[in-house]
Amino acid sequence: SCPSGSSLAGNSAQHCRCTAGYTGPDGGPCVACDAGKYKAEAGSGSCASCEKGWFAEEAGSSSCLGCPAGTFHADLSATSTACEWCPEHSSSVEGSYVGEHCRCNAGYTGPDGGPCSACDRGTYKAAQGSEPCTICPKHAVSPPASAARDLCTCTAGYMGSIEGECRACAGAEQCNSALYGPGVASGYHAPLAVQLPAVAYAGKGARVVVTKRDVYGQTVRSDSVSILAVYASLLGSLDVDPSVTLATTRVSLLQGQATFSIAASPTYSSWDSPSSRTELFRPPFLRFEGRDALSDATLRMASVPTLLNLSRGAAVCPRGSVLDLSPNEWGHEGACRVCP
Repeated sequence: SCPSGSSLAGNSAQHCRCTAGYTGPDGGPCVACDAGKYKAEAGSGSCASCEKGWFAEEAGSSSCLGCPAGTFHADLSATSTACEWCPEHSSSVEGSYVGEHCRCNAGYTGPDGGPCSACDRGTYKAAQGSEPCTICPKHAVSPPASAARDLCTCTAGYMGSIEGECRACAGAEQCNSALYGPGVASGYHAPLAVQLPAVAYAGKGARVVVTKRDVYGQTVRSDSVSILAVYASLLGSLDVDPSVTLATTRVSLLQGQATFSIAASPTYSSWDSPSSRTELFRPPFLRFEGRDALSDATLRMASVPTLLNLSRGAAVCPRGSVLDLSPNEWGHEGACRVCP
């Protein structure tokens, strides 16, 4: 038989060749590539160092993995411990190798590499990067760290227009303050705007804010009566996805907003222990809907199915947590548990 770390490629011991992840002369002996190095093919070739932004966690690796999204490292021949977290409120793509690859998230501004500060009240920033925050239209205001222009709402005495600007109301009746609250337009179609976290983790609570809007895209702040429900949507359709269980399903609106604490427990299709890689059976979509209790009880409030960006691969769980593949309280495998 061939020496450890090799396999037979012919009919004699001289035809024993070191397998991928191991190096040495044909016929042996073969030694495992050190952690931080890899060898992709069988034979007597040497182990190679993982490039910057990539790592090999264990000895005997046949490939390198990229530092997970939201991390980076600038070293060669690294293990996953070399991957550093981006500064707060910034993120990076997989395989990032310098701090400048960490870019400020939407709603935050600052130089690439950080630090990132929240957009001030009355401003917003819709994209990732170092661009400055944009001032809301005249007579409109937004909360701090706003990540979309839609979060700019007209102030009292003003109403929205189809063009997206705030115009002075002709009177209290035109602003319809009795029903919708001050500064909100009277036209109403009950759409819902959904704010999801940039990244969520399986089995770990994520905050999702759903906002009730009028036809002009402004928050209907007077609604603290209606109730919204959330559903796991099958591949972005209106069908329910049976593979994803949600911890919270129904939430009441408070001043036109419903805040869900969602812990999605999806089914995983693969688990490769040496490289700590896990893949989702399919990505989970969320769909929110309810009935308008303020206006017409038959009027349906709904959102389009929206993808919940669950972390996967080597970063399936956040730092300080471990993936538990045993069945959990929802009957599915795969949840991030805090390390003991």
